[in-house]
Amino acid sequence: MGRRMKGSATGIGRKLELLYGLVASRVFHHASTMLSGDVTFARVISLFHLHHHDSQTIAELAEATGLSHAAASRMVDGLYREGVVDRREAAGDRRQKCVELTPAGLKKIEAMRQVTTEAYAEMMAQVPKELRIRLDEILLELEPYVIPSEAERGARPSKPQSRR
Repeated sequence: MGRRMKGSATGIGRKLELLYGLVASRVFHHASTMLSGDVTFARVISLFHLHHHDSQTIAELAEATGLSHAAASRMVDGLYREGVVDRREAAGDRRQKCVELTPAGLKKIEAMRQVTTEAYAEMMAQVPKELRIRLDEILLELEPYVIPSEAERGARPSKPQSRR
């Protein structure tokens, strides 16, 4: 019973989680310096969510982060004070606020993505070249199965998204 089957989704998930944990610690450390030291998972998720989905209502951010509407609203207030998001009344319903990244917020996301890329690159630099080539080929093959399409992400096709 304790034996793991090769190719087990759970086994692969555990290995990826270990890699992610090593990288996430660097990303969150970097994020804490960029976000006035007030870094929560919800704040980082919100910024990445806005990056992929452009303008979102507070209700949509609450759903994406698992926060209550009130907590998401307070979080947005803080991000607004830091200048990383802007908020405005929704065109169809003035009671709702639409939130989007500011140019400063976009720069912060791009910096976090760069830190993430660098952390993975440093990790992969320790791996023999033949294995890196195989991993790259496998990741390319996996893309259609694990990376959402533009439509699934809800992103506007006119906004190019870099996958690498």
